[in-house]
Amino acid sequence: MRKVLGRRNFALLWVGGLVSSLGDWFLFIALPFYVYDLTGSALATGGMFIAESLPSILFGSIAGVFVDRWDRRWTMILADLLRGVLLLLLLFARSAETVWLVYPVSFVQAMIGLVFGPAKSALIPSLVDEDDLISANSLSSVSTELTRLVGPALGGALLGLLGLVSVVLADSLSFVFSAAMVALIALPPASTPSPTTSDKVAASPLTTVWRDFREGLSLLRQNGVVSALLATIGVFMIGQGIINVLIVPFVKDVLHGDAAVLGWVASAQGIGGLAGGLAIGQLGKAASSVRLIAVGFIVTGVLIVATVNVGWLPLVLLFIALTGIAVIGVNVPADTLLQTAVADRFRGRVFAAYGTIQSALVLGGMGLASALGGVLGTVPMLDIAGGLGVGAGVIAALLLPAATAATSKPTIEAV
Repeated sequence: MRKVLGRRNFALLWVGGLVSSLGDWFLFIALPFYVYDLTGSALATGGMFIAESLPSILFGSIAGVFVDRWDRRWTMILADLLRGVLLLLLLFARSAETVWLVYPVSFVQAMIGLVFGPAKSALIPSLVDEDDLISANSLSSVSTELTRLVGPALGGALLGLLGLVSVVLADSLSFVFSAAMVALIALPPASTPSPTTSDKVAASPLTTVWRDFREGLSLLRQNGVVSALLATIGVFMIGQGIINVLIVPFVKDVLHGDAAVLGWVASAQGIGGLAGGLAIGQLGKAASSVRLIAVGFIVTGVLIVATVNVGWLPLVLLFIALTGIAVIGVNVPADTLLQTAVADRFRGRVFAAYGTIQSALVLGGMGLASALGGVLGTVPMLDIAGGLGVGAGVIAALLLPAATAATSKPTIEAV
C-alpha cells in the first residue's frame, strides 16, 4: 500500500478525497440535528434524506454517459468547486421559515455527486498499475472508514460549539481542497476519454447522449463480469435496505439500548471496515477477487444472523466489527473487477449504473422492511437480510468464475 501512496497522482487524489470525506461526515451528522432543532419535525428531517437519495435513483445512470464523454479530471474539479459554493446557501437557513433551503441544496449536491463518484472510480486505473488496483481501492476504503470514525464526532462538536456556520464552512473548504488536489494530478493524454468514431458524425446532442446511454445498457447485459456482479450485489442490497430500516428497532427493542448504543454499533462497523481495508490492501494480491467476494458475502450473511440472535451487546459489537471487515472484503475486489473488466470509455457509465441499481434495490429492501417488519418481527426480518447475504455469496461462487474467465481483459465493447 505504501507503494501506491508513493504514486504522486494517486496520493493527490487520496488526500483530497480524505479531506473531502471528512467534511461530508461533518455535515452528514450536523445537518439533520440542525433541521430537527429548527422544525421539531421528524418528517422535515426525513425529507432531507429523501432529497439526497432521489437523484441517484432518477438520474444516476444517465450521469455516467457524461462522465464518459467529459474529461474526468476536470469533471471532478468542477464538481468539487460547484458543491463547495452551493453549500454556502445553507448559511441562509437560519429559521424554520428558511429551512426549506436545505432541500434544494441537498438535492443539487447529490446531483453533482452523481458525476464525481463514477469519474473518480473510472480514473483510478489511469493512476496506478493494474496489479496495484486492489491496494488503491483498499486505500480508498480506508479513507472512507477512517473519516466515518472521526467525522461524526467532530461534526457534532463543531455544531455544538460554533453552530452550523462552522460546519458548512468546513465542508465547503474541504471541497475546495479536494479540487486543488485533483487539479495537481498530471495525466497522460490517453487517460482522457476520446470521442468514438460515431461522435465525429454530425448528430444532435440528445441523439448522441441517448446512443451512449443505450451502449452502456448493452454492456451491462453483455459483459459477464458486470452482469454477474450486479446480480450478486443486487441480492445483498435488498438485505442492506432491510437492515437500514430495522437497525434502530433492533438496538432499542432487542438490545434495549439508546442512541449511544447505536453510536457504538456504527463505530464498531467503522473499526472493522478500517481493519478490512488495511488487510485487503496487504493480502488482496495473494487472493482471488472472486473468492474474496463469494466468501465475504457468505461470512457477512452468517455474521448478520449471529449478530441479531446473540442478544449480548459485547458479542454484537464484535460480530459487527467482523462484518465490517467482511463487507470491505467484498467491496474492494468488486470495484477492482469492474475497473479491469470494462473498457475505459465505458467505466463511467458502468459505475454510475452500478450505483443506481444498488440505490434502487436498497430502497426496495427498505420498503419490504417497512411493510413486513411489523408482521414478521425485527429479528426474523434481519435473519432474512443475513440469508440474502449468504445467497449473494452462493450466486457469486456460481456466476463469477466463468464470467471472469471469459472476460480476461477490458476489451468488451457494446454493440
